[in-house]
Amino acid sequence: MIPWWVVVEAAKNIYRERDDYAYFYGAKGQVLTEPVMDALIAAEPGYFARRYTADQIRNIKSFSVGRIGLDCSGFVCCVLEMAGVITRDQWTYSTALIGKCQVKKPPLEIPAAGILYRCPPSTGRHIGIDIDGGKFLHMGREGCSVEMGDNHTGYWEIGGEFPGIDYSSWGPIRERTAEALETMWVRSAPAIQAPAVGTVTIGGRVTVLEELATGWLRIRWNNAEAYTSNVGGNYYIFV
Repeated sequence: MIPWWVVVEAAKNIYRERDDYAYFYGAKGQVLTEPVMDALIAAEPGYFARRYTADQIRNIKSFSVGRIGLDCSGFVCCVLEMAGVITRDQWTYSTALIGKCQVKKPPLEIPAAGILYRCPPSTGRHIGIDIDGGKFLHMGREGCSVEMGDNHTGYWEIGGEFPGIDYSSWGPIRERTAEALETMWVRSAPAIQAPAVGTVTIGGRVTVLEELATGWLRIRWNNAEAYTSNVGGNYYIFV
């Protein structure tokens, strides 16, 4: 069983590297070259023709070229593969992913809902990954990359737990330990301009209360809360 926080970390890693990814309907992890995009459009001509003009399609292709293409279910499959829950040959579409989930309502029920999706089909199929702090990550618009949303909204009607994932340790706050790979400042706020309140030396360990989407870590420091940067995942390793 894979802990749910491992899935969340994988989703956040893709979000941090979102400039490498682009939403393209039908894409499942392939690099978006011109021939690949033309093939995806040819496979679903009605989808693109209903939604976009020729100029808009050209703009979408211009944004997407050279990036890794994912649609909403492609993003979820990519996260699950990175977390070790599924393998590449198990990548599938939203309906199949939803069919594997043990349904939980409402989506904000603790332990975390895990995979969020819209239902019934008349509202439009869509699927994403629930993360901590009442937020979710998803891909849903051509010409865009991974986006963060608020799962407190009524947009998400169903939440589901995917098989092979252990949700038992998930909660509003899940403390973990991180070890510094180099000497790092500890600051009063998650910004390099914020006042420094201390340092963590190489090999030093901190208690992490939350990993922010920006890459900063909210930590316990001298019986209070403070922040240290792990932008790009290059400065700390979780132990």
